[in-house]
Amino acid sequence: MPLTKHDPQLEQIFQRLTAAWKRETKHLSRVDHVCAHPSYLQIIGMGTDVLPFIFRELDRETDYWFVALESITRTSPAPDGMRMSVEEMAQHWLRWGREHGYL
Repeated sequence: MPLTKHDPQLEQIFQRLTAAWKRETKHLSRVDHVCAHPSYLQIIGMGTDVLPFIFRELDRETDYWFVALESITRTSPAPDGMRMSVEEMAQHWLRWGREHGYL
């Protein structure tokens, strides 16, 4: 299990970036555009320290966190080549997050 120390300031930055990302991309239909938003990219740049926050967000509301999770963890818990819905992907990631101590 990861030893992550809760950082309220980091969580506040994450929440601000997440709110901007969701607000400014809610009208977009292309996932690649949603995941290329500057706030989303900044979240990825924050690295493994934000994984608990991402997993809590994903557990609360299914959203396109998969590119960020794959970029930060350098893994994908979904079976190779299998097409899945957003909800199915979320379930694979949430299971992975629990197994690795992020939830």
